Amino acid sequence: MCKPESKRIECPAPAVAAPARVHGSAEEYEEFNHTIDTDTRFADLEPERLTEWWRVGFWDQHKGHPHNALLAVERTLKWRKEYGWYTLLHEDFSAECATGKLYFHGRDEAGNPVLVWRFSRHRGSGGEPVVIERTVRFVVWTMAKAIEEGLIKKQATFLMDRVDATSENAEGVAFIRALIQTLQVNMPEVVYKMCIFPSNLIIWSVWKLAKPFLDPKMVNKVAICGSGEYKKVLAEFIPDDQLAKRYGGSSRDPYDEVGGGDSAVDLSHGKE
Repeated sequence: MCKPESKRIECPAPAVAAPARVHGSAEEYEEFNHTIDTDTRFADLEPERLTEWWRVGFWDQHKGHPHNALLAVERTLKWRKEYGWYTLLHEDFSAECATGKLYFHGRDEAGNPVLVWRFSRHRGSGGEPVVIERTVRFVVWTMAKAIEEGLIKKQATFLMDRVDATSENAEGVAFIRALIQTLQVNMPEVVYKMCIFPSNLIIWSVWKLAKPFLDPKMVNKVAICGSGEYKKVLAEFIPDDQLAKRYGGSSRDPYDEVGGGDSAVDLSHGKE
């Protein structure tokens, strides 16, 4: 029996080619793609918008297991419709960018760009769901934009820098859980490593509460470091010439002087 014709529209496509598939055979991957394009359960979810870049990510995240990968794709396509993913890049985050609290600087050991979150430049949400959603959306927008523009070719490392942060900058378990869950479920395999530092009793308590809600694979990517150890840990996976001086490296971070709304995030910084 002939298979129905697949119709896929690569729109919008990232500026870089899809990463090489790691798991499964070419025939299995082809069948996976064919199911996304033709199965009725995906019909109203705009599967044609799921580009090859994302398909490889879902496939490899689930190690070439078709059933699990298809469930993940279905869940994310539903989320994208509810989240407004396809219009996300047109939203205005200029006020958030101007704080200089989130930007790319340097590359890790695998050549992935490093995304830095400076909590000292962030106003905490106070646990307000609407504010938490806006903040998580800003992070997702930043990463989606970096994928679209070719800065993130496959993965990125995420540093959550709490140096000089006060209680006014703090976020609780609701934010951490929302952020990591959104990344692990809907941006498969994009996070290479995540490091939160410097830790304290509150951070460890928040992490202890958040962990049960997270995928063990994602948990294994997260490092919680104290004030006396984070520079050593960062040096283990970020080369000295790529690591900012404030973290013990030799790289000048042009955003060290940013604060109080005097500069916007430049996604081109750190490109090859």
